[in-house]
Amino acid sequence: MTESAKTDFQISAMPGEELTRRLAYLATVDNGSVLTGGFSRDGGMLDREGNDRTGQQAANAMEFLAQQERLRQESLAALASRFDALEQAARDTLTDAENDLADTLSNANRDRDGRAVFRDSDGIIRDENGQSVDPDSVDMREWETDGPSWEAYDQALSRRDQAAEIYERVVDAGSGLATHDLDAEQVSSLSDELDALEAELVSFEEADNASASHSASTLGDASLDEPPVAVSDFTLMTPGR
Repeated sequence: MTESAKTDFQISAMPGEELTRRLAYLATVDNGSVLTGGFSRDGGMLDREGNDRTGQQAANAMEFLAQQERLRQESLAALASRFDALEQAARDTLTDAENDLADTLSNANRDRDGRAVFRDSDGIIRDENGQSVDPDSVDMREWETDGPSWEAYDQALSRRDQAAEIYERVVDAGSGLATHDLDAEQVSSLSDELDALEAELVSFEEADNASASHSASTLGDASLDEPPVAVSDFTLMTPGR
């Protein structure tokens, strides 16, 4: 997630959080507490002094309900803005992860059939699925030692999968906004869910950046600093990771 996207989400969250708190408060207020006073024998509304204020009290009740609805609509609009910013940030993160994976595959070494293959830290050659590959299927004269290792590919694949999972949950969280039929409790719950997803997305990006920085010098071919070896020096394993 870019810094701009992160800032957009944080800014959009500010008014929404305040509206959500106000709406949640109003939802807990008994309408009767707004209509102070009591009732006359004939059912008319009375104020604290016993004066008939049926019309005024009815107007107060209507205004109270209208205020609740206005706050609900404002909260929904604020949540929609927050969701849009978060969805864009999650989409950007997923796109970056997909591009990184595509680059890793594009730079991979190839076997004689043109399949992407990678060498792990133990010297074992593996395909995209982690299955060991017969060393005889690889022309070592064409092997590029600066090609991505199995560990680099596995990390890029894992990052793409995690980013996709976060993005899917963000989209699912926003599905209820389309109906605009959320009560105060649901608005508050959705606000909390967006907060949690935003924190998870930021944590994912920070962890990924830290990992990339730490392993920048080790994610190339596992044998980058070793002289070329003969095909017979590679270990042949049975299929399976």
